Amino acid sequence: MRWNATDKTAQSEGIAIAKGRGAFKGKPRKYHAEAKGKDRLIYNVVVQLLK
Repeated sequence: MRWNATDKTAQSEGIAIAKGRGAFKGKPRKYHAEAKGKDRLIYNVVVQLLK
């Protein structure tokens, strides 16, 4: 199945409606300062590399 502009527009509109009613919050962050385990280690390495 190929996506066209109409499909993407309809999807964007549906996501906006769902966000408005609080049903869609998006994907949770994976790498962040409060992460646990290997995700935290990866976060720390990336932060060090960016310094």
